Amino acid sequence: MRVRFISSNPHKFAEVREILARFSVEVEWVRMEYPEIQSDSLEEVAVEACLWLRGRVDEPFFVEDAGLFIEALQGFPGPYSSYVFRTIGNEGILKLMDGLSNRSAVFRSVIGLSEGGSVKTFLGETPGRISDSPRGG
Repeated sequence: MRVRFISSNPHKFAEVREILARFSVEVEWVRMEYPEIQSDSLEEVAVEACLWLRGRVDEPFFVEDAGLFIEALQGFPGPYSSYVFRTIGNEGILKLMDGLSNRSAVFRSVIGLSEGGSVKTFLGETPGRISDSPRGG
């Protein structure tokens, strides 16, 4: 099977290619930017991206959107994670969580697949917790 992955992010493509190779799926990278709507729903962002790309890219193709959802912050930053980490960083998130005992969070990734004229979404989740201090590099 061959499918196109639409993204301007080379790191995302490398990860996708490695994962799908385990299932004998060949991935063609279409390095392309597309408009991302502002929405609290990763699924809505992925579906709207697929609808915009339809007719511009041959099917089947897929996009991916992801975010970190922190329980004590009512799901913030969610779909806005890349912007939040680019602006306030890990330190800013830790400041927002200062004094909060609930450190539960979940990382969500949504795939939007456009094939045969329809769009399907797939959700993956990884639960975890936010540490009390910065770790790693």
